[in-house]
Amino acid sequence: MLHYKLRQVSFPFADLVKLIPQKGSLWDVGCGFGHLVKLLATRNKRQEIYAFDIDSTKLRVSGVKWEVPKSRVEIITLIDVLYLLTDTEKINLLQSLFRKLKAGGKLFIATVPKEPSWRYYLAWLQEWVMVKLLGKTESKAGVINFETEDWLRQKLKQMGFRQIKRYRLPTTLFFWHKHVVLVATK
Repeated sequence: MLHYKLRQVSFPFADLVKLIPQKGSLWDVGCGFGHLVKLLATRNKRQEIYAFDIDSTKLRVSGVKWEVPKSRVEIITLIDVLYLLTDTEKINLLQSLFRKLKAGGKLFIATVPKEPSWRYYLAWLQEWVMVKLLGKTESKAGVINFETEDWLRQKLKQMGFRQIKRYRLPTTLFFWHKHVVLVATK
């Protein structure tokens, strides 16, 4: 499947894996095709890993098992998900993820921050094609709503995250993606 391969080469999954702890239960929310989950499982076969996506087709293509953890987890990853939600839905999701984390747990959010740059506008156009034109990515809200890094930091602080670190991931095949990872500690 072309969409599966494009996603694999358009996000620096291997670089993100280097940031994520190898110990502790992990839940990948909005896992898509499960690229991150597969890399993490290969790295540490004993790490307890859960995956969730609203698009069951992607999960079938990847063979990743859909699971929601019954108890709190140490790590949650949210990779290129928030732009598919309204601001209210973003806040609701982030609050529920905050509650799902154990004390000291970490939330990893990878996003393309909204900013006035050619890189951002090309990334937005790519997502518009995938969501609106081709329907390859599902947005329940029917929106493409990237947030600024400042907005996201402010909301995370308001929710009670005590520390927020920022990392910039290297660009990939689609050199216009300027992915930023915010690691918020509960």
